[in-house]
Amino acid sequence: MKLLLFVLGLVTAALAETYLQPQYYPAEPRVFQNASDSLRIVDGWNAARNQFPYQISLQRLLIFSYYHICGGSIVSPRWVLSAAHCTFGTAASSFRVVAGILLQSDTGTTSLVSQIINHPGYPGGNSVSADDICLIRLTTQLTFGSSIQSIPIAVEGSSARGTAVLSGWGSLGPNNSTSPSNLQYIELPILPQDECAERIASVSGANNPFRPLLNVCTVPRSDNSREGACSGDSGGPLVSGSRLIGVVSWGYTPCGTLGLPSVFAKVGAYNSWIRENSNGEVH
Repeated sequence: MKLLLFVLGLVTAALAETYLQPQYYPAEPRVFQNASDSLRIVDGWNAARNQFPYQISLQRLLIFSYYHICGGSIVSPRWVLSAAHCTFGTAASSFRVVAGILLQSDTGTTSLVSQIINHPGYPGGNSVSADDICLIRLTTQLTFGSSIQSIPIAVEGSSARGTAVLSGWGSLGPNNSTSPSNLQYIELPILPQDECAERIASVSGANNPFRPLLNVCTVPRSDNSREGACSGDSGGPLVSGSRLIGVVSWGYTPCGTLGLPSVFAKVGAYNSWIRENSNGEVH
């Protein structure tokens, strides 16, 4: 009996070692080694000026300077939507939002943050969870123009199909040593919820935090490509049909692993929560 238990223990351990662990995309661009200019967001393209006027850079004060840590989406003149793992446990006064920029070196429009509302279901910590979404209230309203616009949020209970566009200033991938100055974007296929759940279960076993009602996921365009979100893209927008359908949440390390999905908070599942907590200012 002891021998049998010992053997079962070895088998279990061996199986556990083959599973990949879901991870939040780190809330700042990560520097990778072995530089290659062939990768973007991962494997995306340089955006053009004013192409994504709803995209913002969420920046955190570290000592005396602000640094980009996450993305986000303008959803009204005073509100931005991002990921709770970007803001959890940090005072609102430590952040600022920069809108209307293409390059990280652009001046743009800078707004301080007066309030952060993390979804009450988000537990914090390193274990991947659903409800990874937050509202950020700005101290002053944004003035809309060609470089700054809001984007409508997904209709309550809606399910996106087809393709969606991801944008952000996140790391360029495991084969690139720098983070981009120019905003990156990529068009990605949306994977049906049941297929995504099955794919994650196949690589992560019982440690499967994907929730079909609360998450949406994308996959690379082919079995041999590596497109997807990476560290520093957290909180950023996934857009389909001119509506915000997802908030970058989690995936696998290294970014761009063949065949593995990028996972987003499903905005349509949080439509009522967003409207109620923004005092009806977000539609």
